[in-house]
Amino acid sequence: MTPLKPQKSKSHQNGIQTPKNKNLYRSGHLR
Repeated sequence: MTPLKPQKSKSHQNGIQTPKNKNLYRSGHLR
């Protein structure tokens, strides 16, 4: 269960960072 806790946290951060990065990427691509 210890390895599952950090993995879930990483997935959560990845999900939040993915949309944020996508927004930045889209802005850069559009620019």
